[in-house]
Amino acid sequence: MPVAGRIIASLAAALLVLGGCRGASTKEITPIVSNAPLKLTFTADVKATATELTVEYTVKNDGDGDVLLINRIATTDVDDYAVYLPGSVYVDLDGDTLRLAKMALALPSGVNLNKRYVPEVTRVSAKQSFTERFAVPLPARARNPMLKASIDQKFYMSIKGDAEAVARMGKDLLAREKKPFSKVKLVIAYAPVKPEYHLEPVSDADPDIFRVWPHPDQDQMLFEKTFDLPGSHEALDYKRYPWQ
Repeated sequence: MPVAGRIIASLAAALLVLGGCRGASTKEITPIVSNAPLKLTFTADVKATATELTVEYTVKNDGDGDVLLINRIATTDVDDYAVYLPGSVYVDLDGDTLRLAKMALALPSGVNLNKRYVPEVTRVSAKQSFTERFAVPLPARARNPMLKASIDQKFYMSIKGDAEAVARMGKDLLAREKKPFSKVKLVIAYAPVKPEYHLEPVSDADPDIFRVWPHPDQDQMLFEKTFDLPGSHEALDYKRYPWQ
């Protein structure tokens, strides 16, 4: 396959993890809509051991309407089915802060895609709460498909006409750099329900995970909380452009 074709295939594969497979239709759910202000409480905790970060967060909905958490990031299992694991979270570094995010990622400037995949949602009904726990193994690996697509595109543009760079392309695209971090920022996206939203379980096996259309990515708001860790830990970040 030509270099350009391999790059495009790589970008497409990376972005597919942002959306679940469209399976057989199941029963549609009508969420409760309220014009009253949201009454949400966000609590979270992050702990570090020598081998992992453990994360727990809770969103409590004391309002009169439902709220959607944009937190169900699909990955592909070994048999090519979409799975929605609690540990599926976007990971990247900002200085000495490791950012763990469950949200709809913004399309990077200059990256052209035919389709942008987004997470599915959790519905938190009025007067109810939702708690999720997950772990991130250490050293933490950067996992941000939009950022990776931007890096890959810059790399491809930088090696045009360079036969030696083309030969090592596969190795360089997978390269990572060790970097320290001492803080963790947890980011969870949410959106109020609108009358035009339609919710449907992704499958009979996952009745509490919903796809929604139109998707609320343009209306998402963010819960954010930063934690200072005792001591420094290591992350494996994407190797950035320029590569030298």
